[in-house]
Amino acid sequence: MVIFEWGRQVSNFDPIPRLQQIASTIEDGTHFDAPATAAHYINCAIREIERLRQEYGEARREIGDSLQTLIHFRQERDALRAERDEARRQYCRGFTDFCPNPAHDELTLEEAAMEVAKSFGWDCFKEDGK
Repeated sequence: MVIFEWGRQVSNFDPIPRLQQIASTIEDGTHFDAPATAAHYINCAIREIERLRQEYGEARREIGDSLQTLIHFRQERDALRAERDEARRQYCRGFTDFCPNPAHDELTLEEAAMEVAKSFGWDCFKEDGK
């Protein structure tokens, strides 16, 4: 059976039971010249696989936590940008209302405020907020 994780194919084959079976066969001493050495290497492999599985699980948890933190920061950034843009729009409207510019006489208050924002290099009147 094959599973997909993080966009890549991963086998769910578990080598540990087979390695344990081979190690016990080796330990009985009837099939190999140096059964203790072979069993030792297999047991080392089993321990390494178990250690890597534990590290993999910890890494997945850390990635999940990092993604949640990133999502939170992006939401906070978007809220702060929206607040900043609203403050800029209010400033531009107030500036236009209290400091009229003869060049803007033919514009509506909102259009004049957009011109003020444009003069500051602000895009706070964009429809999508970006």
